[in-house]
Amino acid sequence: MVPRAFVVLIAMLSLLGVISAGCIGGRTTLLEEGFEGDLNGWQIGSDLPTDPETGLPVDASAELTIERSRSGDRSLVMRIDGLQDDGTIWIQTSRDVNKTGTVNFRLSFYVYSEQESFNVIGKVVAYIGLAPPIGEEGFSVLGNADPAEGWNEFVLGSDLHLDNGDSAWIAIGITVAWETFLEYEIDDIVLTI
Repeated sequence: MVPRAFVVLIAMLSLLGVISAGCIGGRTTLLEEGFEGDLNGWQIGSDLPTDPETGLPVDASAELTIERSRSGDRSLVMRIDGLQDDGTIWIQTSRDVNKTGTVNFRLSFYVYSEQESFNVIGKVVAYIGLAPPIGEEGFSVLGNADPAEGWNEFVLGSDLHLDNGDSAWIAIGITVAWETFLEYEIDDIVLTI
């Protein structure tokens, strides 16, 4: 027969193992966005070329749509006139982190492509930083916006050194890679640390 103290010790060690594993591998979610409400808290940014016919920046927009979604009833659709073979549009927001030191961020989201394309007509871009992005050059290119038909996941990881009280900024967008009109839906954004 196994002594009761031994059984209690094994149970305590098992519990500590589970707790330790949860602390080591666990991440904290700072943002989950499925666009089921409105765009409060989000800002739209762009870095657009001039349309030579109008002298104005090319047309671009970001707005909620019920046309398709990965989950729920809505997603965000981004459109950009890429006929000038240039331009980026994005959405951005910030989150308070309340940590000091180096923090690892993971930003994941889904982009809908109507078709798979081996020609890169648009690229998915994202940003994680201590200030909002200023222009296209601040973004990381995550890949072809049309790698497969349907919803495709994109992920950006980044380490930021934070002082207490710093906020982290994230941005997700589409950049032109081919002279054509681009339209993509974005949904299910998750930011963790």
